[in-house]
Amino acid sequence: MRRALPLDAARLAVAALAIVAMTHQLDSLDGAKAGNFFSFLTIQSNLAAAAMLALLVVVRQPERGMWFDRPRRRSPSARPS
Repeated sequence: MRRALPLDAARLAVAALAIVAMTHQLDSLDGAKAGNFFSFLTIQSNLAAAAMLALLVVVRQPERGMWFDRPRRRSPSARPS
């Protein structure tokens, strides 16, 4: 199966842009502690999104599990009906 090179490049570009933006924001905070910075939910979700975008490029599609391409949208405590 042929890889989608433009899509992979876009995924890596967005992941890199997110990391650069967070690094710039952390650098621009004068005297702030890194632990306090990483406690914000927006920073945590941006890190998770950047990691997932990078993993989509690195992990080949046949090696991905169903959880990788189609994550469930319910809480872990929800039971199927």
